[in-house]
Amino acid sequence: MDLLEITEKERVGREEAAARLRALATALARKNEVEYERGDLKFKVNVPDEIDFKIEIEVQDDEWELEVEMKWGRKRRGGAKRR
Repeated sequence: MDLLEITEKERVGREEAAARLRALATALARKNEVEYERGDLKFKVNVPDEIDFKIEIEVQDDEWELEVEMKWGRKRRGGAKRR
C-alpha cells in the first residue's frame, strides 16, 4: 500500500484560520474536488458525495485541540463507522 502524506503546520491568526476553513468548505460545496497548492506542489483531490466526517476535541492541561477529519475511499460504501 502506497502512502502519501502532506502535513502543513503554521501559526496563523484566528481570522486567517477561519478564512482557510471557509475556502475549503466552499470548494467542497461547489464541486467534487479540492485543490492543494504550495510552491511547486499541486494536487487535486476528488471528494465523493458522501464521506465519513469526524470532529474531535482534546483538552490536556492548558492545551486545546480541535481536529476535523474527512475520510473516504473506494471501499467505504456502507456508511460511516461509529465509535
